[in-house]
Amino acid sequence: AGPFGLNILGSKKRSSKGRPVVIEEHKNRPDYFFSDHFEKAWKFYMRKFILNRIYFQFKDITKKIIIKEPNGIMGGGTIIECLPKSKIIIMFRDGRDILDSLLDARTSGGWLTDRGPTIPQEKRIPFLKLEAKLWVTRMNILNKLKQCHPAELTYSLKYEDLRKNTIVELEKIYKFIENDIDKNKIEEIVKNYSFENLPSEQKGRGKYKRSAKPGKWKESFNEQEQQVMEEIMLNTLKELGYE
Repeated sequence: AGPFGLNILGSKKRSSKGRPVVIEEHKNRPDYFFSDHFEKAWKFYMRKFILNRIYFQFKDITKKIIIKEPNGIMGGGTIIECLPKSKIIIMFRDGRDILDSLLDARTSGGWLTDRGPTIPQEKRIPFLKLEAKLWVTRMNILNKLKQCHPAELTYSLKYEDLRKNTIVELEKIYKFIENDIDKNKIEEIVKNYSFENLPSEQKGRGKYKRSAKPGKWKESFNEQEQQVMEEIMLNTLKELGYE
């Protein structure tokens, strides 16, 4: 927007406080849509908007619900500010496996090629560099959310642990959201939705449900590609406890 317009997007840089996508020079500017100057105006109505939207879809549900938002991390701080009493579940995953999945989806025949350009062999390295940087940014934001939100309202886990001890991890999650569920029911859910039990035609290379194997990136990337990723991701991987 122009000098007298409203800047809605702001910046993608992370602030030192609980709103990761807004840096100080924007949050203090009156023309920024989510400016602290007008916080009392927008925060109240954003909270109402979120709750009303959820209510109109789930008003007949009496059980607790989870709103899954894997791609809204950049605005996570603002959302959590509007819902300070909500519980949040954060799941981390080895970024190299995430890049492996993304590249497969964007390679010829992949399930994302109808939504964007296909990544040819000669552009794999630039693609990995960009996505590695984005992964680091997202992990920093998730860590910031984890630090800012009350500990008793925050639960974090690793995808790899969920795969290794699925029933145990699910029991912890259900306990965290205060949902009393029978262990037999959890076992039934795991049986019905585990990757291994999916029909073969629904999974595999190029499909949305491609693989659930931690560490598969080692089979997919050559030495140069692995080096490129780790030059960018190494510190963050170590902070999250990955080798």
